[in-house]
Amino acid sequence: MTRSAVALAAVAFAGLWVTDVLGVVQAKNATADGAPPGGSPAQDAGRRASLLLEEERLFLRGCAGDRECAAAKHAKLQAYRESRPDVYRNLTSGAVDGMIRNGAVLLNGETCSGHTVFLVRNRLFDWARGSTELLQWQVYNHETLFHYVPASEKGIVVVQDVSNFELRHMWAVARSGGLGLLNYFDQNIVGIVIVGEPSFFGVFWRVARMLLPERERNMITMLGQKWEQLPGAVQVGDS
Repeated sequence: MTRSAVALAAVAFAGLWVTDVLGVVQAKNATADGAPPGGSPAQDAGRRASLLLEEERLFLRGCAGDRECAAAKHAKLQAYRESRPDVYRNLTSGAVDGMIRNGAVLLNGETCSGHTVFLVRNRLFDWARGSTELLQWQVYNHETLFHYVPASEKGIVVVQDVSNFELRHMWAVARSGGLGLLNYFDQNIVGIVIVGEPSFFGVFWRVARMLLPERERNMITMLGQKWEQLPGAVQVGDS
């Protein structure tokens, strides 16, 4: 290996996403507490413009430089944000931030191909929360990964740990609309590994897989209870 293997130590996945994203969504609205995103109107407008330009660059990468493709994808994401003010209104609140710390982490190090590994530990999420908060948890993850340029440039391997995950929780994810979020965010995902699936997972998966974009659906690897295969499974792109 020319690079270090993925370390097992996890880094809390919080604080990487800035409130300027809310400025793009809320250019004409106040935040949840009635205050503007911060700074003077000119400063806010400048940050929003810079963020939009950065997002256009990210979409251009995903569209291999095709500006028409990038513009269409960007417009689709912006339309989704504007359609869900209930989700975006307090997305940077302490409560939502706490949900992220309890469920999603970036792992130290890189795979042998230089990819970043994003681990979602579903069992740690507070499943007593409502459907909107569940969607917020997922939207926050997607927004953060989308804007975290170091991970996007390297490529991201997503590991979904669904051990001790009940069927009712899986259906809650599907009903929230979270599985369809990959249709809006270009995160340069290069691999998806599902591990710890319970025996009934197949029942859920036959429906859930159809909610994912075809590209991501075709890159999924399922390990079941073969945890010992996880270190090798995240080495996407290695010979």
